[in-house]
Amino acid sequence: MKRLLIFIVALATLALASCKKEYTITVKSNNEALGTVTGGGEYKKGTTATIGAIPAQGCIFQGWQDGNSDNPRSVEVTGDATYTANFVSDSYYADQFVGEYSVETDATFNNIPIVGTYSMDFPTMTATIVKTGSGNEVEVTMAGQTRPGYANSTGLHVEPIVVNQTILTTTVAVTVTFPTISAPVNGTTSWTSTLSASFSGVGINGTAEMTATKI
Repeated sequence: MKRLLIFIVALATLALASCKKEYTITVKSNNEALGTVTGGGEYKKGTTATIGAIPAQGCIFQGWQDGNSDNPRSVEVTGDATYTANFVSDSYYADQFVGEYSVETDATFNNIPIVGTYSMDFPTMTATIVKTGSGNEVEVTMAGQTRPGYANSTGLHVEPIVVNQTILTTTVAVTVTFPTISAPVNGTTSWTSTLSASFSGVGINGTAEMTATKI
C-alpha cells in the first residue's frame, strides 16, 4: 500500500509539472549603474519572449552571457531561463590598449640593386597609445607621428602611419596599416600582436611583420 501511495504521488507530481502553462524568464543586468534590461516575466510555453538591454549614458551593451549579441533579442520559451546583459563603459575597450609598446620589425625587400632580395631587422621603435576623450577614441604615436583611431569590441583600429627609414642609402616609406588587434582577455595588460606593413621606394618593394609588445 505504501509503495502504491508513493507511486500515485509521483504520478500526480509529474502531471502537475506537465500541466504547468507558464515559465519565468528572468532578465538581469551585470551592473545596473551601467545599463538596465526589459522583457522579464511569465510566459506560456512555446511562445516567444522579447528581451532587451538599455545601456546608460556613456556605456555600451557588450552582449548576453551566452555570447548572443542581439538587442532586442527573441527567445523561445521552453522553461524557466535567466539571461544576463553585460554592459561596460564606452571607454572600456580603449582602456585595454592605453600604454607604451616596444615595436620590433622584420622586413624583406625586393629589387634592391646588386643585392636583389634583402632581409633585415629594423631598430626597435616605441609606440604610445593614449585616450583622447571620454569614449573609445585613441591616438597612436610611433616614430614621431601621431594618428587617430578607436577601439571597440572587435579590436583596435588606427589610421595608417607612414614612417621613413633609410635602407642602403635609399629612403623607404613604410606604411603601417594596423589590422584589427583583439582586446586583451579578462583585463590582461601585457600582450603581443602582429602588425603588417608595406614598403615602397625607388624601385624597392617589400613586406614586414611588426610585433608590438606592451611595456
